[in-house]
Order: sequence, then structure tokens, then C-alpha cells
Amino acid sequence: MQKEIIEHEDIKNKDVQLILRKSNELLSGAKRIIDKAYENKDIGQMKDIHDQAVVLQDLTKRRDMGIDLENELAEIRLYDERKIGELLPDIIEYGGDRKSSSYDGNLKLKDMGITGNQSSRWQSISKIPEPTFNEEINKLKNKKTEITTNHFLKIAKEIDKELERTKNIEQGEKIEIDDNEIDLRYGDFVEVLDDISDDSVDLILTDPPYPVEYIDEWEKLGKFAKKKLKKNGFCIAYCGHKNLFESMKRLNKYLDFYWIFALVHSGNTQIIKFNYIEAGWKPILVYQKGYKKIDKKVKDVIIGTGREKKNHKWQQAIDELNYLIDSFSKPGEIVCDPFAGSGTTLIAVKQNNRIAFGAEKDKNEYNLAKKRISENL
Repeated sequence: MQKEIIEHEDIKNKDVQLILRKSNELLSGAKRIIDKAYENKDIGQMKDIHDQAVVLQDLTKRRDMGIDLENELAEIRLYDERKIGELLPDIIEYGGDRKSSSYDGNLKLKDMGITGNQSSRWQSISKIPEPTFNEEINKLKNKKTEITTNHFLKIAKEIDKELERTKNIEQGEKIEIDDNEIDLRYGDFVEVLDDISDDSVDLILTDPPYPVEYIDEWEKLGKFAKKKLKKNGFCIAYCGHKNLFESMKRLNKYLDFYWIFALVHSGNTQIIKFNYIEAGWKPILVYQKGYKKIDKKVKDVIIGTGREKKNHKWQQAIDELNYLIDSFSKPGEIVCDPFAGSGTTLIAVKQNNRIAFGAEKDKNEYNLAKKRISENL
């Protein structure tokens, strides 16, 4: 049975009972057969089972035979894809051929009936740890949500990102930044940046955390800005929508409101969960210590250049920061970021020929920022 490829044309006019029988035959022993073929490195047999599962899943979906049966077949297909993906690196290099010590002769993807795209996708899925894979399968089945390869590719992508992030953090831990124009410190900004001379900072440009549980950070930011900014210096902070007025209320205690900029999202918009509004922009608060009108025209709408969330979930795009740095400070001036995150603002400050000070109290983010900054120096 497992070597039989069920062709669509052969069974498209057969009744539902035939589909069910073929499905039951496949499901009853498929994992056992896949495991045996995996031990023997018999990708041909594994590919046969995969193709049967694909055809049967398509038929059950078109005949509307229920999500449970569809997902049983999808589970076999995904299980098979993951196992094939584990074998492929030792047989072929992606997109090419090579002779392997574990196999006789030169093997090609096309000889196994596998496309380059399938090879790439299945190898990605194979990197998902087995407990994670099984847990996600069971979760989708229990929720009666369709099991798809794309869903697991997203999980694999997140795993790859986290592995890369972990590697960068470990490398950053060993790095010491030696640059007179960038001073990044580990710890709470109120403490570690306290030795910066009062009334000496030209611009504070930062992205504090948005959730309400961090609202006290805005109070601390206002106090810090009043103490450290020069007269007429600016404090600019990205802000979330939900706690916009609470954040402003705290800054209003210490600084003078100047304006609100709108950062218009590029590409994907975001659903605000608490009221189900699809937000197409983000507020950027502009405050000043005292009040003095800027000496050049600045537009208050910034068209976003797209999200940069590779290193930090709240990371902002560097082009947007360049615009704000250029609009509210001059070369050689001091710019401070009390919530440095992965270091994007400090890198932008350095690139714009300003002097950068920053703080980050999350140890992993601090080490990640050191790695990124060192690469950009």
C-alpha cells in the first residue's frame, strides 16, 4: 500500500467509502512505516507515503469530510516531511548534488521527486524539536484548526531567529565598546546615567515600554529629562496608543509639551487588542525643557520604512530615527537613550556625528546592543 501513489484521476469519481478506506489504511501504519524507512534512509518510500497523504487530504477537503480526518492526514504528511528534512542535509546540498559518505552514488533532488522548494521547507521543519512539534500538532487538532506546512515554517523561522539572537547575545557578552562617542551602560538609567552632568544633554530620543505596568518608567523619564536636558533641549519618545494620555500626564509634570508626530506604518498595520482598532500610525511625543521654537521647518508626519524587529520586539527603524536626530539636534551634540534596547538609537546617533549615551537594564538586550554597536563602529 505504502508504495502505491494514489492518483487524483483514479479515484476522483469513487465514493466516500473508498476515500475513508484508503485513509484508514494510510493512517493505521504510516508512522511505523515512516520510522522504518527513516532508519533505512529510504526517502523514496517516505516520499510515496507523503504523496498519498497529500492526495487524500485534498480529497477529504473537497468532499467536506471534516477537519478531524483532514488533520489526521496532515499530521502524517507533516511527520513525513519533518523526517525527510532530517535526512536531506546528508544527501544533498540545498539546490545541488554531492556524493555522501552515507549513501552510494550521486543523488539529486529530482531523482527523489523532491523540488528545491520542498527541500528547503522540509529541512526548516526538521529543525523544530520533536516535543515542540508534537505539542503544536496536538494543539491544532484540539482547536480543530487546519494543520499546514506554512504554520510550522513560521515556528521554524522563530526558532532560527531565537538561535541567532542567542548566539549574538553570547558574542556580545565578550565585547567591550571602546569609542569616545558611544557610551552604553548596563542598569536602570536613573542610576547608571546619573553622573552625566545636569543641564548638558541636547536631546533625549527613546522608546520606553508601552504597557501600563511600565507606566512609572514615564514618570522617571520626565524627572530625568528635566534634570539632564539643557535649557530648550528636547525629549522625544515613541508611545503606544492605549496609554498615550497617561504617558503624557507624567511628562507634563516636568516638561513642556511641544508637539505630537505621527509615524505612519509601512506595510503591515497592527490591531489594537483592547478596542479592535486597526492602527495605521504611532504617536511620537515631543517635549521640551522650557520653550523655544526650532529654527527650521519640520514635518510632523513620518512615513515608516518598515519594522525592524530582528533584535528587539520594540525595535524602531533607523531611517526614522535619523530624521528625528537631524531635526532636533546638531552634529557634535549629546543625544541620550535611557531605554537603549538593542542599540538602534545609539547607532543612529553615532552615524549622524553626535555623541551617544544610553542605558539598558535587561542583560540580554545590553549584550545584544554591544554586539550590534561593535559591528557598526
